[in-house]
Amino acid sequence: APAARGRFYLGLRDEESEYVPDAYGVQLLTAAHLARTDDLSGWSIQQLSPNKYLVQALSIEPWFEQTGPDSDTLEAARVSFGDAIMTEDVIRSARLARLQLRGE
Repeated sequence: APAARGRFYLGLRDEESEYVPDAYGVQLLTAAHLARTDDLSGWSIQQLSPNKYLVQALSIEPWFEQTGPDSDTLEAARVSFGDAIMTEDVIRSARLARLQLRGE
């Protein structure tokens, strides 16, 4: 599960180049993000420029409901995005690595 939907990760800028905060109906991703995904067969992927891809759910309507996507839609998207989603474990590991680099 994602660390927190929509939360920013202060001090983890490097990780943002490989991870997304959560699955969303439309996202701008890089090749590094895409390499971490599991199965985006239910998504449209359009290359916009070198290393920039627009990823959009084939069924976009649920993402723009007033209450957001239903839990089944969101969970299926999270499975599709797989290891591209930033989790608490990713955050913990990144912060630990930074502490070790500083010798703390």
